Amino acid sequence: MGETITTLGFPLSGLSSQLQVTQGCISGLTSLNDDIRYLQFTAPIQPGSSGSPLLLPTGEVVGMVTASLVHEHAQNMNYAVKFQLLSALLASAGISLESKADLTSATPLTTPQLSKQSRSALWLVGCQG
Repeated sequence: MGETITTLGFPLSGLSSQLQVTQGCISGLTSLNDDIRYLQFTAPIQPGSSGSPLLLPTGEVVGMVTASLVHEHAQNMNYAVKFQLLSALLASAGISLESKADLTSATPLTTPQLSKQSRSALWLVGCQG
């Protein structure tokens, strides 16, 4: 807890298709009802942020943005599925995770460096409906 995180994504993609970057920290190791599958974090997110990676300053993915609690007394109650669950889900579907040594760093990166380095691994995915 307390680790700085960055999320990169395409929230509100109907208004802009540009990559958005926000920062915060890991504020909890579980979600509502102590659900251990999720991390709680404080980086601001918007509708459309789901699927965005939650990155440590080294570029390591620790989760995937999934939800935000909207309540009149709650602020910055955002949740991400933990990487361990994501990797198990992908493995069960027969999808292997390739090590991307070029996307992680032994030393912390600045936010602009992290954004630039991670950009090539992100895509805007939309659906018509």
